[in-house]
Amino acid sequence: MQLVYNKENGMIVADMPDDQTIEGFFYHFPKEFKKKLAVIHHNYEFISPIDYKVLDGKIVELNTIEKAEMLTHGKILTKEERILNKLKPSYEEVKKAENTIEILTLLQEVI
Repeated sequence: MQLVYNKENGMIVADMPDDQTIEGFFYHFPKEFKKKLAVIHHNYEFISPIDYKVLDGKIVELNTIEKAEMLTHGKILTKEERILNKLKPSYEEVKKAENTIEILTLLQEVI
């Protein structure tokens, strides 16, 4: 079998039979998309795209942080995206702020 992966980030796109090519397998996809793809051969029975990626021509398992990001966001976040996620307010903080705004609006109407 062959693994089709994105050359830019190493993420696995598809598991493809040995007798297929990228051009044939992704016939209806845009050329720009197909240019980003590469193939690596493997002998594994099944490889989950959420648990593995291709790094330096080898199939490697994602660490726990990367797996969690794949499940949550559908991709591995960059350093900048991780920092932004830490800065985002929690659901409780947003609810508290909304309630405060509502109370201040009511007080303003009374005064």
